[in-house]
Amino acid sequence: MRSSLAACALALLASAAAACPGGFEARCRSADDHGWPRFASRAALQADAKWSKYFTGVYGELPAAYPVCVFDLWFLDVKAYFAAGLEIGGGHPIIPFPGKPKHDGDLFYAKLSPVQLGIYHSQVRLAADSRCCSRCCS
Repeated sequence: MRSSLAACALALLASAAAACPGGFEARCRSADDHGWPRFASRAALQADAKWSKYFTGVYGELPAAYPVCVFDLWFLDVKAYFAAGLEIGGGHPIIPFPGKPKHDGDLFYAKLSPVQLGIYHSQVRLAADSRCCSRCCS
C-alpha cells in the first residue's frame, strides 16, 4: 500500500503542472518550515547560491511564484541536491534506509527508483482542485 501511495504521489507531482490549469506550485502551506528555508522573493532565492543552483538544476529555472518553501517539497532530487553543494540534510540528518522518518521535516532516503531524498510530512493535503489529483490516483 505504501509503495503504491508513493508511486501515486510521484505521478501526481510529475504530471500536475501539465494537467492542472495554471500549473501546480505549493505556496508555503505550513506556518512552520520545520528548519527548511523559506524564500520570500526571487532575490532572496538568488541570494542563496546553493538552493538557487538546486532549483535551476532540477527545474531549469527559478520558480515564478513566491514565497517558496522547501518544506512544501515532498521529494528532492538526490543528485541535484549534492551537486548544488547543499549540506548533508541541509541541517537535517538524513535518516538512512530502511529507517523511518518520525517528525515533520525529517529528511530520509525514499525507496524509489531512482533513489530520491524525501521530506517527511505527517499530514497529506490535496491540491485545491482535486480533479487534478484524482486522474493519476484513481
